[in-house]
Amino acid sequence: MDRKLLLDTKRLLEELLGTLDIAENPEEIEGMEEAEKELAEGEGRPLSEFVDELKRKGSMKS
Repeated sequence: MDRKLLLDTKRLLEELLGTLDIAENPEEIEGMEEAEKELAEGEGRPLSEFVDELKRKGSMKS
């Protein structure tokens, strides 16, 4: 049980560090804000459509 708790804590800390890295990067924040704006304006497409396109282009394995 202690091992599971340690592994869960490690995973959460890694996620937190990743979040902090993004929060400190103005370009990433700007990109996320732009994406949110596009979604609010009805732009964008379903993830499944994007994944299908990547597979067709050979950028992603099935």
